[in-house]
Amino acid sequence: MKRFFQILPLVFVSLLAGLSQAADNKNSWNVICQDNNSPSTCRMEQNLFLRQTAEDGQEKSGKILGVTILYVTDQAKGERKPHMNFLLPLGVDLRAGIVFRVDEKEEISLRYLTCTQRGCETALPLSDALLEGMLDGRELQVGFRGWGAKQTNVVKVTLIGFTRAFSSLG
Repeated sequence: MKRFFQILPLVFVSLLAGLSQAADNKNSWNVICQDNNSPSTCRMEQNLFLRQTAEDGQEKSGKILGVTILYVTDQAKGERKPHMNFLLPLGVDLRAGIVFRVDEKEEISLRYLTCTQRGCETALPLSDALLEGMLDGRELQVGFRGWGAKQTNVVKVTLIGFTRAFSSLG
């Protein structure tokens, strides 16, 4: 078992080596509602997958990044505010956290909040300035490291369709 945990991070890092060419971001922002398309129950998300062709010719894929935008109600103030959540795969270097930025704007650093079977998550409330940047922007760049890696991997998330999807959240 100990050998498995020594090898797993190396496999993750090697998968990330070709990330810039392999990330599939053809899917733009999807709006998902839980209650008959009631805007108050909706969230928007974009998921990116790492695709590889195995030696036997079969294509395999795994989720490399999920970005979700949803409204959260502040119980004390009764105000709904937009929040952004990042979901990354297991095997990331938790100590390094993640960095992200919109286009060429200033980088924002975040620490991971939790890791579960789904992956490792972090989140933040969307400030007016960050939201405005995303509404006007072209690309969200998310950087993170695999365990034991010295280089930061950057996944590019398209902001095409972001404005349309965000306006439907209510």
